[in-house]
Amino acid sequence: VLGVVLDDVLEHKPADADVLVVSDGSTDGTAELCRERGWNYIELPVNLGLAGCFQTGMKYALREGYSYAAQFDGDGQHRAEDVRLLLEKMKEGEYDIVLGSRFLQKKRGGSMRELGSRLISLAIFLSTGKKLTDPTCGLRLYRKTVIEDFALRLNYGPEPDTISYLIRKGCRIAEVAVEVRERRAG
Repeated sequence: VLGVVLDDVLEHKPADADVLVVSDGSTDGTAELCRERGWNYIELPVNLGLAGCFQTGMKYALREGYSYAAQFDGDGQHRAEDVRLLLEKMKEGEYDIVLGSRFLQKKRGGSMRELGSRLISLAIFLSTGKKLTDPTCGLRLYRKTVIEDFALRLNYGPEPDTISYLIRKGCRIAEVAVEVRERRAG
């Protein structure tokens, strides 16, 4: 799946964008595939989980001085062409974070996962006053203003509670409608 995902990302990325794969203690051949294809990657020696993997990518983005960093899951759910939509939205409104949303233009179903997403949206609204339709989507874009926070603060991860905290702290957040496919793996 990673090969298909990365081929899609490389085909649709802006010419001046870099791609980094963070292999989170993976034993599925991710590092070997990255070496074979010449992809830029960081191989973590143990599984640190989503927050540790994400923070590794943000530390890299901070060190390299990037203006933006995209979070893009490697399980085949996201479409690489949607990253451009997030970037356009960020530039038009000077946002700090732009979230992809599966539910901005279509209704949620009744699955347990979607019910959980509704409850998280409600909790964010009650604590911040900000309505988010899809705070759990793994397709996101971050501006340099928050890359440093995510890179250097140990308790910051790409979770809804951190998003809620950042909203309360004054972070400007927007959503963009994206299409999410069924997971191919992971």
